[in-house]
Amino acid sequence: MKWRLPGRSGSKENPLQDIMQQHAAAWAACHLALERTTPLRKDCGALCAGRCCKGGPEDGMLLFPGEEALYPENDLPIGWTVRDSEIRLPDRQAPIRLLVCNGKCDRTRRPASCRIFPLLPFVDEDGFVHADPDMRAFTMCPLLSSPDAPRIRPAFIRAVCGAFEAVLDQPGVRSLLALLAEENRVTGKFHGLDL
Repeated sequence: MKWRLPGRSGSKENPLQDIMQQHAAAWAACHLALERTTPLRKDCGALCAGRCCKGGPEDGMLLFPGEEALYPENDLPIGWTVRDSEIRLPDRQAPIRLLVCNGKCDRTRRPASCRIFPLLPFVDEDGFVHADPDMRAFTMCPLLSSPDAPRIRPAFIRAVCGAFEAVLDQPGVRSLLALLAEENRVTGKFHGLDL
């Protein structure tokens, strides 16, 4: 997979561009770590006709803080847009961004949220990354909701945890993961699960 990373300049000339380059490189490494792993050994979309890729024009996948550096507006595939979500973190001025697509994509360009679906990484009190089922996916993903569905591969779970360990130090990532983990816990209780 090849990402077009923003051009490098000396930090004296353009420090913001250097920061964007660092974010893009960290997230490109995260994406690469998840490139060849999937929840099942086969196409899990065959179980549900790819429901996770069938949103409307207002639906999309969250871009983690700094990940938006991989999706500059002038280099998006046709049918993709990046817009602000409703989520704001206390330690960030800008809202979390949302990538909206047309349901078909070059899989090498998918954001981390698509690559980790239907899991949600979280950081425990000792600073280790784990992954729980993402309760936002509970109603659409048979891997979470159907007792007859195959189990998510342990190798996929390990890959998700490892990929996110590499980006934990990106500004805002821990805050967003903590916010999503709390939302996940509350939603899980609604579904009768204790996460």
